[in-house]
Amino acid sequence: MLLFRVFYRFNTADTAPDAQSLYDAEFEDKHGRPDLEPSLYEVHHEAVAQTLAEHAAAAPISPPGRKAGIDVRSTGEQYYTDETSAPFHHIRTAHRVLRFSDAAALRAFVGRLYELKESGAAECVRVAGQDIRDYVRLHAKDDEWSLFLASASKDWRKYAGV
Repeated sequence: MLLFRVFYRFNTADTAPDAQSLYDAEFEDKHGRPDLEPSLYEVHHEAVAQTLAEHAAAAPISPPGRKAGIDVRSTGEQYYTDETSAPFHHIRTAHRVLRFSDAAALRAFVGRLYELKESGAAECVRVAGQDIRDYVRLHAKDDEWSLFLASASKDWRKYAGV
């Protein structure tokens, strides 16, 4: 099982030269504030494309292209179950959060995560955009996806092939 943190940017795992860069790119919001409760998903490798598709749909953000993330389980950080109101059962039940008291604690975690990533102990997971799209197209007529797509943007409907 992975304890999967979805990256905002596909190349972060390859281009972050240090822990501060990882923190800035993936653990702050768009206003530069620390995300003291970063979201994670506890999933099997086989469910990562599904997780990424449903994560994007529930956000709601544009249909995803290629995506990446990191397995944070090797940090040993305590995590918490946090069911969301997302329209998909899978991500509702797989959703977890980390909780940090302040930015310093979050920075310390990101420092450990960066070192584990560099040593290979924290696995970076990359998923091709076509794999995510294939998942959506295969499941577009399922109850949850049909309901979502009925009111989704034109981009999502085109992405799903409906």
